[in-house]
Amino acid sequence: MQFASLIFILFFLPGTLLAYYLVSRRSAMYARLVLLAASLLFCGLTDLWSLCTLLVSAAESFLFARAILRAGPGAKRGRVLLAAGIVVQAAGLIYFKYLGFLTGAIGLLLGNDFMWQSVILPLGISYSTFTQIAFLVDVWRGRISEPVRFWEYAGYLFFFPKLTQGPIASGTALFEQLSGRSAGGRVTAEGLSSGLVLFTFGLSKKLLIADVFGRAVDTVFAAYPYFSPADVVVTILSYSFQIYFDFSGYSDMAMGVASMFGYELPVNFNSPYRAQSITDFWRRWHMSLTGFLREYLYFPLGGSRKGTLRTLGNIMVVFLVSGLWHGANWTFVLWGAFHGLLQVLERTAGKLIARICAGRANPALPVIAAAVLRILRWAVTFALVSVLWLLFRCPSAEVFGGFLDILREDMPWSIRQDVLEVFRLPGIRGLLGAAVTESTEGIIGTLSMVFWMILAFVICLQPKNNETCVYRRSTFLFAVTAVLLAVCILSANDMSAFLYTNF
Repeated sequence: MQFASLIFILFFLPGTLLAYYLVSRRSAMYARLVLLAASLLFCGLTDLWSLCTLLVSAAESFLFARAILRAGPGAKRGRVLLAAGIVVQAAGLIYFKYLGFLTGAIGLLLGNDFMWQSVILPLGISYSTFTQIAFLVDVWRGRISEPVRFWEYAGYLFFFPKLTQGPIASGTALFEQLSGRSAGGRVTAEGLSSGLVLFTFGLSKKLLIADVFGRAVDTVFAAYPYFSPADVVVTILSYSFQIYFDFSGYSDMAMGVASMFGYELPVNFNSPYRAQSITDFWRRWHMSLTGFLREYLYFPLGGSRKGTLRTLGNIMVVFLVSGLWHGANWTFVLWGAFHGLLQVLERTAGKLIARICAGRANPALPVIAAAVLRILRWAVTFALVSVLWLLFRCPSAEVFGGFLDILREDMPWSIRQDVLEVFRLPGIRGLLGAAVTESTEGIIGTLSMVFWMILAFVICLQPKNNETCVYRRSTFLFAVTAVLLAVCILSANDMSAFLYTNF
């Protein structure tokens, strides 16, 4: 079951919301139990194997958390228990997600083709593992000092809006909401209204925008390597927009669903394609993952307090872990390594570049020249991020190299007609017929593609992110939401899986 499926939109979400609201009028604790039951049902209906596996993992981390809590915050015995708990959680993630990759790498080094038989990857295991590790660390640090009951912990861990793709709820804020230790969990008209708007806008991003670009990307990859440099450029742009609208759309939907129940999830996006550097991009993209890695990996490694070389090494470790977290493939390792290297480059030469690009190196620098430099800095950042997204999408480094080789070939810059057909707008032939005497299939497809590209750029660069907007109830907003929701429901049968479900 996915957020964009009809069973979720028409049955699961309304039924769960109604049951939660009715029970919450009598008992807040029973309402949280209803939410826990719904979350377990959501996971079980999606994959019963995942439910059983994650329950075992939750029981393990809960027992470690209780033992650490008894030892006391910062205690030496608690540190040992914390290390053991982290090892257990990491071992589970390695077994399910990385054992085949690791044995394959070892076999490659030893000159044989031995590889561990792959096992079924439990739903959302990457997110749940990081969440459980963060919880254990927070207990050891004394951020959670009261006794925790298992059903409270399970309600936090399995909370269905964030279960499959996050955001990663590191820290104690969401746990305190879901366990009743702080305000939250009250169904209100304002929360329902803003949550429905946020959910619908996120659903629209996924079904009406991301899936269009996704079909274009799939068309090119299906034809590999029989395409032109222009097809490569279209693929790079299309996948950049697909992954943004797909993941940003899910995050909007998750926050919208949580808001309907009266809970607040952490913000995951802050207009990442406006970034002026790779460092700036990672302050804006998948912010919950960046926050987790900074708080629970970068700082414990020493952060920037141990000298320049140690700082640069810590950055590389963080981004290699980030790459591996996304998937057990050398392409993800390389993707993380390249982002780490770019951040190292910015760190070593960043002060000079920042002064030049911000127009402060020379006080007499004209305003127009400073603006041009800022645009250039944005363009370089967007180009680097987009090219590396292609590596993220490719099944192997060799395929990625094949795409780059085609870019360098002396070939006509024509776009495949089957790619253009993906972007074709309904009714555009009749519209063009009134304006031009001859409209070929190529012209129709090209104009449609340009429309989609401009629309995607405008949405990414102009308005605020949905997650940071405050939606007030109004007749106009209600009408827009109703129309978009109806269109999405009618389009739900053509939905593709969310990209980050694979990670």
